[in-house]
Amino acid sequence: MIIIRIPQEIRKYKEKIAFGLTVRQIISVIIALGVCVPLYWFGRHYIPSNILGWLIILVAMPLGGIGFFKYNGMHLEKLVIVVLKQQFIMPFKRYYKSENHFLGWQKEYEKSKMPKSVLGNHKHKKAQYQASLEKTVLMEEAVQRGELGFDVSSQELITVKYLDLKSIQKGRKGEEDLENI
Repeated sequence: MIIIRIPQEIRKYKEKIAFGLTVRQIISVIIALGVCVPLYWFGRHYIPSNILGWLIILVAMPLGGIGFFKYNGMHLEKLVIVVLKQQFIMPFKRYYKSENHFLGWQKEYEKSKMPKSVLGNHKHKKAQYQASLEKTVLMEEAVQRGELGFDVSSQELITVKYLDLKSIQKGRKGEEDLENI
């Protein structure tokens, strides 16, 4: 029975030209030989043989690596460029920042309760400002009387009525309440 090998991923298939090597690998071997043979031929008279051997290895490794080395789908020259960019050209620190989603949801809820119109919003802010002024006056009076545990929120305010936000949005009834202030 004849068995034909089919690669699992078709994009990983590379055609083998000679000696089980791809075109890229053959070109890198030819370039490495084209640099290292003349280096040995002309350098053997001027450089000691043990140093020349290491020099040839150091020159041949990157030239051969260009054809044979592959990491995460990137060839050697592309990997070197990525590493240089990431480590030296554009390095950055990553900071941990947490997001409080509950606070965001609370703000959205408070915004949904606010009046939609600009006029209603202005009137509502004016009423809140007057209420805060009255609370401040009540607190100062309590301090002058010597009451330390005075609770302003339990007091009923005289000058400012608590407004129903929906009545402000409806229009007429809210305007009458604000005019009575």
